[in-house]
Formats: sequence, structure tokens, C-alpha cells
Amino acid sequence: MNATRNACTCSLKVNGALFRKDVPPTVILLDLLRECLGLTSVTQGCDHGHCGACTVLLDGVPVQSCLVLAISVPDAEVVTAEAFFPPGSGLLHRIRQRLLTAAGPQVCSACLPARLLCLLAQATDGQPPSPAEIEAFIHASPCLCGGQAREEPVSMSRSRHEGVA
Repeated sequence: MNATRNACTCSLKVNGALFRKDVPPTVILLDLLRECLGLTSVTQGCDHGHCGACTVLLDGVPVQSCLVLAISVPDAEVVTAEAFFPPGSGLLHRIRQRLLTAAGPQVCSACLPARLLCLLAQATDGQPPSPAEIEAFIHASPCLCGGQAREEPVSMSRSRHEGVA
């Protein structure tokens, strides 16, 4: 993302921290989050809003970040999976294990952070979801990126989708 003469100031609150930078007016939120802030849980998938792997919470509502121009949401609050699962905390690993127990190979690593954000956005008590709640959510919301439809077994490892938190 090179700044141009037509750069616009983008001002957001991302995972609780203020972000302000001049960016070209065509930069999408997905690219801003990944390239400027290094938030790799926001996964690039279809770039057309079909797969949902790039889902973030925008002012508390799940949206596909590939469809949002970064400058179109001034002063918005953006939350990615990194806000809930800080690197090194082990929390994402425990949630992945819980998902595997509840849903088996119905989940993949590509859209897992986005699916967890959707699940957490629905939480009302601030507590981690129970195994039954996770299982119900997974069965009610199919894999966002289509990973579960693959012929070979889908694992929770990072080998298939590098860069996913």
C-alpha cells in the first residue's frame, strides 16, 4: 500500500488501539488490517464477500472486511480474533480443541477466526461458549470458506492456511 497524492486519512480503533494513517482511498479494510497492522487472523479468501473468511466485528457487527473501504468507516471500532486470542495465550488452541471435540472435521483453520468472532458476537454473558453451544453454532453455520467440503480430511493445523492465527 503506497501512499499517493490522493491519500485519505483513515482513523479507526482496532482491538482497542487507535490507528490513524494516510492510505489510498481504494484500500479495503482487509488489506489495511493484514498489511499495515499484521493482523493475520483476518484471512483473505474470495475477495467478493462470499466466503466470510475475512469477517471482523465492525462496531460489534460481523462484516466481511474485503467489502469495506477502510476510509468509509471513520472512527469505527474494529475487532479481530487477536483481541480475544492474544498470541502466546493458548486460548485459541483450547477453543480449537473444543471445536474439534464438538464438531470434528467440520471446521478448518482458514475461517476459524471469523467463525469464532461470529460466535463471540452472539455471546451475551461474556463467558466462553460451552461445548454444547459451540456444537450448535458449528452445525448451524457451515464452514465460511468451504474448507469442510474438501475431499481429504480437514485438520486444524496451520499447514493448509499459513498465517491464520
